[in-house]
Amino acid sequence: MKISSTFHASTFLTIVLVFSMSYGSTRAQQDSIEEQAKMAAERDAKTDVNGPLWFMAGVGASSSGIACSGLVLIWNAYNAPLSSSSTYTELVFVILGGGLGASIPFIYSYGYQPVPPPERFIGKSPEYIDFYTDTYKRKTRQIRATSTAIGAVLLPIGCLFYMYMQ
Repeated sequence: MKISSTFHASTFLTIVLVFSMSYGSTRAQQDSIEEQAKMAAERDAKTDVNGPLWFMAGVGASSSGIACSGLVLIWNAYNAPLSSSSTYTELVFVILGGGLGASIPFIYSYGYQPVPPPERFIGKSPEYIDFYTDTYKRKTRQIRATSTAIGAVLLPIGCLFYMYMQ
């Protein structure tokens, strides 16, 4: 019995379609898991991170930098005669003090690795846990850094605005 080439072609196409459908549905399921994990992680990160606390950390860091700078200026005003070299020294210390004081919360917020509570992973697949954890860490760092930056920048701007208006 002779099998025609039409049979071979239709069999080949059937096999290709069967395996491509299973791969496509697996990929769609993977994308669905990834999207669910990312949306849940971003939502949880927004509720878990205390934005006002990190804002105040930025304000506190900025104020400590301003306070250090002010102490250097007061120290030099009482203990050193005014000259051009002392003015440059004051300027360097003001910049270093302000920069160091304002950078401490940024270093902490980027160095700290948040860990989501393990009870959120009950009954979840390993892929879901991986996507969730990566997104959660990235989003919490972003929220903390943004809140800290806003707090650290607004205080000096407010001080400069106040001095300008006087």
